[in-house]
Amino acid sequence: MGRQNSGRHTTHDLKQYLIDVRDWCRRGMIEPHAETTEVTYPRRDGRVGNGVVSLVWTNCTFGGYRAWFLCPQCGRRVAILYCPDVIACRPCYLFDAANR
Repeated sequence: MGRQNSGRHTTHDLKQYLIDVRDWCRRGMIEPHAETTEVTYPRRDGRVGNGVVSLVWTNCTFGGYRAWFLCPQCGRRVAILYCPDVIACRPCYLFDAANR
């Protein structure tokens, strides 16, 4: 049995619109220590969107580096951005969806 969402806005149905920086790094889609990356994504209205997202890098405890997206809406450091209409982190997207 699936969870009922009780009318609240969630990101469960947005899996096709998410971009994950960890996955992009594993696939070699982000240059090491790049400051930005270009994002091309499918939009909910069927068109293709594109934009530039800033990146930050943090040191890992046992060596190496980890990339993070900076949310274009709030500047928060996140691993996943959602792109159904605009590029945003989960809190920004849910806040926007709740206010529609």
